Amino acid sequence: MKAYKIGLLTLWVLCTVIFVIGVLTPLDFTHTMIMYVTFFISFNGIFILSFLLTDFIYIKKNKVLFGFFASVTLMLAYALSPQFGSGWRTQEILYREKDNPDNIIAFQTEDLGAFGINRRDAKIIKITPLFTFTIVLKKDRVIGDEWVRVNELVKQQ
Repeated sequence: MKAYKIGLLTLWVLCTVIFVIGVLTPLDFTHTMIMYVTFFISFNGIFILSFLLTDFIYIKKNKVLFGFFASVTLMLAYALSPQFGSGWRTQEILYREKDNPDNIIAFQTEDLGAFGINRRDAKIIKITPLFTFTIVLKKDRVIGDEWVRVNELVKQQ
């Protein structure tokens, strides 16, 4: 039972760190499902943390059900909110790095509904298949010799 609790506690800490880093830094999730899963695990882990840290406290079903419904409600509110749900979408890949073609400079848009569309150019560095690092570029940027202009249009899903 102790190894089981240590495994669950390790999973909770890992998911909480990944979620907090993904929300507070330019590290972006390549799929929104990763964000939802890490949020779900870290949010619900708070409600069973006392169970994971000690041997004599048992899980209360009311606490677990409250945490589950609260997290599902927060995730649905975030996903269905037009202000937060759309996110930035890559419209065109302007440049690719010569040495690593997964790193790109892209033109992105964000639909704000009735408020219009935001536009930006961003450098997207692929860290792993699950995470990218996004840096917003200024309009007066200088592109170095390590980049190749490609102008690839991206299909929208």
